[in-house]
Amino acid sequence: MSYGYGYDNNIPTLINKSLLEDEQLKKVDKLKKEYNNKPDRYLYREIVKLRDNMDLELRKQHYNNLVQLEKMEGFVDDNIRRKINRLKGLLEVNEKSSNSKAESDGNYFSESSLLLWHLSTTFLFRK
Repeated sequence: MSYGYGYDNNIPTLINKSLLEDEQLKKVDKLKKEYNNKPDRYLYREIVKLRDNMDLELRKQHYNNLVQLEKMEGFVDDNIRRKINRLKGLLEVNEKSSNSKAESDGNYFSESSLLLWHLSTTFLFRK
């Protein structure tokens, strides 16, 4: 089974299979085909676009998941920690970061949220 282009390991696939249902996994597979061969700077710009249109509570969930991911000893090296800190800086939530135009359904498994998760794990775990 292919785990995507250029991954250092299969961590994103393992995490996805433990968290997502079959229908969501199918959506992630489509995202892999569309985004896995894009350069990091492209992924980073897409993450910024998603962030700017995302509900504050949903951003907090993604931020907190990055905090937890950073704590995974043995799976996360210093290079990945630097990337996690870069993404956390993008997603950091404060009172000024509230966006009234943001997606407001708060659904962590919405299409835009799955895209943010996929882009983040692709950015973090490939060579």
